[in-house]
Amino acid sequence: GNWTQNPRVVANGDGWLVSWHFETGAGPVVQVRSVAFAEGGPSFVGPPVDLSAPGTQQESAAALAWSPTTGEHLVAWAADGMHLRRLDGSGAPLADAQRISPSGTWTEMPSLAHHPGGGCFFLVSMNEQDGSASVRMQRVEDGTGVLLGDPVELSGPVDFAKVTDVELDAAADEVVVSWFEVRGGVAGFSAQRFRGDGS
Repeated sequence: GNWTQNPRVVANGDGWLVSWHFETGAGPVVQVRSVAFAEGGPSFVGPPVDLSAPGTQQESAAALAWSPTTGEHLVAWAADGMHLRRLDGSGAPLADAQRISPSGTWTEMPSLAHHPGGGCFFLVSMNEQDGSASVRMQRVEDGTGVLLGDPVELSGPVDFAKVTDVELDAAADEVVVSWFEVRGGVAGFSAQRFRGDGS
């Protein structure tokens, strides 16, 4: 009978990490649980783990990515700004959650991708401030969670924006970001490529 919403899953070396929003009674939180490969069906690795304080934006699913380099996961979610947390291969937290955008900033729909050559994760999200929306990209160092440089504005101020995806193009050694935007009443999709160093 517990309320849950917006599941997400990412594959790793041993199975999957699954996330969802869970209603605690004091407000929704982001939970994760690790699932291992096993004969005859999945094998759960420990109980669900709470990653956030109550008050997550349950309409916006958390984003998950896994690094084959360090074996770590990175999880991002919206809750009075954008938050990040590093997890080990089993889904156990490696550090406290960190808020990477100012309190009071409306942000939602995070997407994550890992770039092995760049040694980092690419985080993309929609932000809204002063009546204008924008899509931003932030690189996060693999293994430390350190933010690499300032956020990059991808769309500039637009009437409306939603992040659709960020994916690694392994053949080109680049990540591809795509999003939907409405600019001056004209709607359409945009895309941009980045090298591992953010250029």
